[in-house]
Parts: sequence; structure tokens; C-alpha cells
Amino acid sequence: MIAVTTSVVRLLAPERTLKQGVALHQAGQLREALLIYDRILSVDANNFVANHLKGVIFYQQKKYLKAIPFIRRAIEINSQIPDAYSNLGLVLNALTHHEEALANFDTAISLRADYAQAHNNRAIALVELARPQEAIASYQKAISLQPNNSVTFFNLGKAQQDGFLPEEALESYGSAISLNPHYVEALNNRGNVLKGLGRIEEAISHFQRAVAIKPDYVSAYVNWGNGLLSFNRLADAIATYGKAIAITSDNADAYLGQAVALLLQGDYESGLRIYEWRWHHKGLKQYQRNFERTLWLGVEPLSGRTILLHAEQGLGDTIQFCRYVQLLIDLGARVVLEVQGSLLGLMRSLPSEAVLISKGDALPAFDYHCPLLSLPLALKTTITSIPNSQAYLRADARALSRWNGVLGEKKFLRVGLAWSGNPTHSNDRTRSIALADLMAHLPAGLEYVCLQKDIRSTDLAMLQSSSCIRYFGDAIRDFSDTAALCELMDVVVSVDTSIAHLGGAMGRPTWIMLPYHPDWRWLLERDDSPWYPSVSLYRQPALFDWSSVLAKVRVELEKLAEEPSTIARLREN
Repeated sequence: MIAVTTSVVRLLAPERTLKQGVALHQAGQLREALLIYDRILSVDANNFVANHLKGVIFYQQKKYLKAIPFIRRAIEINSQIPDAYSNLGLVLNALTHHEEALANFDTAISLRADYAQAHNNRAIALVELARPQEAIASYQKAISLQPNNSVTFFNLGKAQQDGFLPEEALESYGSAISLNPHYVEALNNRGNVLKGLGRIEEAISHFQRAVAIKPDYVSAYVNWGNGLLSFNRLADAIATYGKAIAITSDNADAYLGQAVALLLQGDYESGLRIYEWRWHHKGLKQYQRNFERTLWLGVEPLSGRTILLHAEQGLGDTIQFCRYVQLLIDLGARVVLEVQGSLLGLMRSLPSEAVLISKGDALPAFDYHCPLLSLPLALKTTITSIPNSQAYLRADARALSRWNGVLGEKKFLRVGLAWSGNPTHSNDRTRSIALADLMAHLPAGLEYVCLQKDIRSTDLAMLQSSSCIRYFGDAIRDFSDTAALCELMDVVVSVDTSIAHLGGAMGRPTWIMLPYHPDWRWLLERDDSPWYPSVSLYRQPALFDWSSVLAKVRVELEKLAEEPSTIARLREN
């Protein structure tokens, strides 16, 4: 916050004209105040207050480069006024010169140790410099000096939230709300923290309070919709997202939420169309490719044309949607398929004449392009028209031979396991399982093989010390090795990761353990998948209830061990 203080005026410039300028400035009449400051400087170029506050006005007008020389000049005139250093720091922060800004805040504090606003501003710079713990300490110092400032509590909560300190963030946001019950941003952020902690009903009540105070608060409507979506209350979520869209018609978060809800209920016609809003979503637009060639969404004829199909999001997405390649070839297209490097070997088993390249390699000439997740829309996919639902990927013969030798003779039912996915995935907290929880439910007398290459530090020691699960680590070089291991398993048991998709794409008996609110492709209230006939779905009956899922998987594994002929039937199907 810019400091426009009357104490500075009394100390350095008691002139009536300057007092009038400050009064106008404090009243928000910036243009009129600036005229008075200019008049003063035309006769007294060394006037500290006029230089300082002229720079402040330029900052408030977002004319940051214009602000700097005037505030610097004020500091040259009198280097003992902390407000000037703090305000210069704000300007530098706005210009992303955070290190220099930090130095100015430190100087302000050295001149006035109890300068709460400078401590707050210092914390803002530290956040931008990715020094969260120091930022938190600065916010806490500001609060100790000014304990009734709701904004500083809000800033502290945000720093704690970004620093993965949810319980502390809850308390800080709560303090901000106690000081200002109408602080809608604090209500909204506290709701998001509660949602992240799985306290969905409490989160929804915060979003509802926020929109009751501010009926046009789009972010709170979107977050309210997200909360409803977590409960699989699809119709309510769609309606709530609709309220956000009615206020701001280009809100990508609301459209994406609607798309997920529609797809979850099987409305692919509407859901896939709206899902194209993902290119405007802050978390997904990073995957957008900007080519000069036309984006193909099913309109232009492909006969005799070359189309580039490019991987978009996760490895599992590529495995799921590469099934569409042959359909485009059947339309007469020459297909270039660009995939993640770790999938290149696996994709060579795709029964098609597509040209395969690795992401990052030079691209050949092409006429059209299409991201893989847009193919269902382009080809008008419905629940009943999903193509190539049988096995369309297979293990490499050499990799299969090598891993068959590594595993040796099979003496027990062989179960492949994958219990955690990419930790950076937006839904990882709800989809991954701790190894200790999984192991507690694995029946004895079976051979377990870890299909994951990467293991989290929290699981690694237990895995390495366990004789229960065979783990091969870096010996799994890419998905060609993973595919070979899947082929050699009697059943694959996985959470919703790329390995689950791989098992399904290969037609292997695959059991997927799903959170209560699953990814859209698994739909709701069914234990099978129209995308993968060999897949069985094991769903949480309530939010975060993995114990019920694991108990059911344990019973089913025990049945398989007792009746191995069941596996043969699964393979035949």
C-alpha cells in the first residue's frame, strides 16, 4: 500500500498549496493533485514531498517507469524517510525487480523497525522470490505490529497456502474473516483450503457465504461448482458453473467444470464440445500448440492430406486416444503421430501405417493438426461408438522375452501393482494410495510385481525392504518394458495412472481403483468401461474411502488365487 501521510507533510512541507495537493491525492483526485505537485516543483525542484508523491501518483496510475525517478529524487533530497523506500520498493516489485525492491523494504525497516506496512511489502517481494518461509516470517512480524489488519492476515494465509501449510492457512484466513466478515477473497481462499483437506461441505459453505456478500463473485461460483463436482452432484455443479458463465461469459474454469460434469454423465456430444475451452484454462493452455496449419476438428476432408496428431497432456491420455489413428488413415489421411519419448517404443506396436516421431523432434510437413484429446470430438464419439475398444497395443517380443527371463518360472498368481501416479497431477491427492495402505490389504501366497518405475520417497524404503513386492526400478527403461511386464501378469491392479490405461489398451485383465470423484472417462455408477472391455472398476463408496476399495480388491484376489481358471477366462474375454 502506498503511504500518503500527513506526518510527512507537517515535517517537510507545511505550505498550504502542498496540503491541498495531499488532500486531493488522499481523496483519489490524482489528476488535480498531480497539477499541484507540478506547480510546486516548477518553483522548488528539491521539494521532497512533491517529488515523492508525484512518483506515488505515477505508481497508482501504473506508470511505473515514470514513478522511479521522482521517488529516487525524493530519497536523494532526504534519505531518512522510510515511506519513500517502501513506496520505491512497491514500484520495483511491480516491475518484477524483486531483489532491489527487497533492499528498499529492508532500508525502510532499518529506519523504522515498527513499520508494519514495510514488513508486509517485504513479504510480498519474498513470495515473488520463491522464499516462502521468510515471507511468512515477515507477514507474522507485520501482524505482531498491526494485529488488526485483515489484509496482512489474508496475505499470510496465501503464503501459507502456497507453501503447503494448509492448517496454518486456515487459521490465518479465519483471522482475516474475523476482522472483516465481508472479506470475500478470504472466504473464497479458505474454502479452497478446506476443499484441499477434504472438508468439502465446509468449503461449499464458504463459497456460498462469499457469493451471498458479492453476488457477481465469479471465482466463488466456480469453486462452489468444483465442490459440488467432488460430490458427483453433476446437475447442481453444471447449474452453478452456469451462474459464473452468466456473469463472465469467457470463464474457462467454469466451462471446463461443466465439460467434466457432462462427460462424467456420458453426454459426450455437449461435453466434448465444451472441453475445447481447456485451451483457455490456466492449467491446460500450456499444452496448446500454435501451428500455422489448420486445426482439424472433423470438418475438412482428409483424403490425400497429411495430419499431425500430437500428444497433449499425460501419458495415459496418449495411450487412450492413439486408438483413433487408424480411423484417420481409413479416411485417406497420411498420419504423423507425435508422442512422448517414453511411449515411442510402445507406439510401434500400434496396428497402423502412421509415421511415429518423438515429442521435440523436427516435424515433417503437414496440412492439418489435431491434439489427441480433440479426436473424440472431431470424430463425433459417443458412449456407444468408442472405436477400437479391444486390444490395440501389444508388448514387444524382445522385451517380453527379456522380462520373462527376469521374472523366472511362475509359481503363484502373478499380480502387477501401481499405487501412485505423477505427484504433480492436479488430482493426485485423491487418486494415489500410500504403499503401506496397499500392502496391508495384499493377501499372502501371491507373487506381486511393481509396475512403477518411479517410487515416492515416502514409499521407497518400505518397498526396498519388502520381500512381498518385486521391484525393478531403473531396469524398466520405458513403456516397452512396462508393456512386457503387463503381458506377463495374470492381473494388473492400479490406481488411475498411465499403467491402468496400458493394461486396458493391451486387453489385459486390469482392475482400476478409483476415487469417489473419478476422472471423466470412467463415468459413474458402473464397474466396467466402454473404453476398455478388459477393465474392472473398483470405486470408493464415499470420499477418501480407500479402505473399502482395498478390502474388495483383497477379496477378489483371494478368489482368483483359489480359482486360477478364472484368469484363463479373463484372458479369453
